[in-house]
Amino acid sequence: MTGQARGRWTAGVLAGVLLAVEAVIVAESWRGLVGFAALIGIHGVAAWGVPVTLDGVSLVAALVALRAELAGEASGLYRAVLFTFTAASAAANYWHARATGSEEAAIYLGGMSVAVAVVFALALRQIRHEDRRRAGTVTGRLPRFSVAHWARFPRLTWRAWSLAVRDGHTSPRDALDAALAQRGKRGSGASVTGSRRGGGAAVMSPASRPALPPGSAADDATGGAAPDVAKRRQRRATRARQTRQSPADTEASALAQMARQPGISGADLGRAIGVSPRTGQRLLAHLGTQANGQQ
Repeated sequence: MTGQARGRWTAGVLAGVLLAVEAVIVAESWRGLVGFAALIGIHGVAAWGVPVTLDGVSLVAALVALRAELAGEASGLYRAVLFTFTAASAAANYWHARATGSEEAAIYLGGMSVAVAVVFALALRQIRHEDRRRAGTVTGRLPRFSVAHWARFPRLTWRAWSLAVRDGHTSPRDALDAALAQRGKRGSGASVTGSRRGGGAAVMSPASRPALPPGSAADDATGGAAPDVAKRRQRRATRARQTRQSPADTEASALAQMARQPGISGADLGRAIGVSPRTGQRLLAHLGTQANGQQ
């Protein structure tokens, strides 16, 4: 069963319960409406026409309004008829109960008729709103944040709720992530603005700096920033290769390099195989000792 079919089935069950409750109220008001008919001079079988007219029409209007809502059609006219005849039935029950009984009974019989009509209209409104939400014509449910969020981080929670209203976030986690991202952007923008207002120059990343010719005055003033960046990148690449190679692979690479360059130093060996110069010296001493022992 799909979500839409399940929602309609639930709405139908709820509306059916409300119709059953309204039928009980109609049965209770039957005696009061027949008595009201006697008060206005209608007797005998003709008195039955008063409850049939008032409660019967309101019940039919409720059924037609329910069918219209479940079919996705407009039900405003049927709900207006329902409220009109329900109000007339409530007034007639109140009049009869006050004339023949107590004020409390009059309030109960008149109020229950109106209450059932109001609850039924609210149920129809819920069905209509759920259908519109599935169709995407209304916004989804807003995320709910716990009391701990509001108490501990009120500004962040308020910003997350505001972004959920503006951007349509339905998950509290998504709204909080968006609020944190917005706060990070504002913080970085404020730092750059503050540096500019203070007369400082904007800091440029190494990638955004223009390339300078070697030996130029600007290159000397910066202290050779580009070679330093290149060295740092080479060291990071060296460490990455170290983590990928096993000790056996490192020794095999060192032996192959020593075979190609018999007089190589330890530092040059380390740079050639992608390890530190100190590691190259240790490898040269270790592998050289093994070679002399084998000879």
